[in-house]
Amino acid sequence: MAGTAKFKLATKPQSESRIRKALPSDAAQLEALYHLLVKDPDVRVLATRIQEMNDNPLHKLLVVESGGRIVGTGLLIFCLDALFSVQPTAVFDNLVIHPDWRRRGLARQLLEHVIRLCAEKDCSKLTITSTLDRTEAHKLFRSLGFHDNKKLTFIKYNKDLKK
Repeated sequence: MAGTAKFKLATKPQSESRIRKALPSDAAQLEALYHLLVKDPDVRVLATRIQEMNDNPLHKLLVVESGGRIVGTGLLIFCLDALFSVQPTAVFDNLVIHPDWRRRGLARQLLEHVIRLCAEKDCSKLTITSTLDRTEAHKLFRSLGFHDNKKLTFIKYNKDLKK
C-alpha cells in the first residue's frame, strides 16, 4: 500500500504495525488518544475534519496502527516558506503513543517516517513541538538529532487569543 510504512514491534508479542494516513473512520480512536495527550474536555475529533486534512497535500495526520487499533498518532504540516527559495518548512505536533504501547519503538518509527517525508520534500527544517514535562519524549527527539538549544517557541492558546 502506497504511503504506508510497515514494521515489527520491538517487544513481544510480535505484532505487525504500520504507519498510515488517518481515515475519517479513525476519529473516535484518535479522540481517545488525544485525551491522553491533553486533559481538556473540549477535545473533539471530527471525521469531516480528518477528510479535510487528507484533501490538503500540506497536512498529514498520521497514525500507528496495530491489530486494527490506532495506538499512536502525530500531525505533520508542511508550510510554504519564502526564506529558502521553494523549500517548505515542516512542523510535527500532537505526537502521542498509547501508554500500553510505549517503549516499543513506535514513536521512533513514526518520527523516522516523518523525517523521511521531510527529506523527500527537501524541507529547510522540521520543528517538533512538545510540552516541557515530556522529558522521555525529549530524549527521543535528541537521539534523532533534534536540537532544543537553538530556538525558543512561544505559544498563545485559543482562549488567550480572544482577550
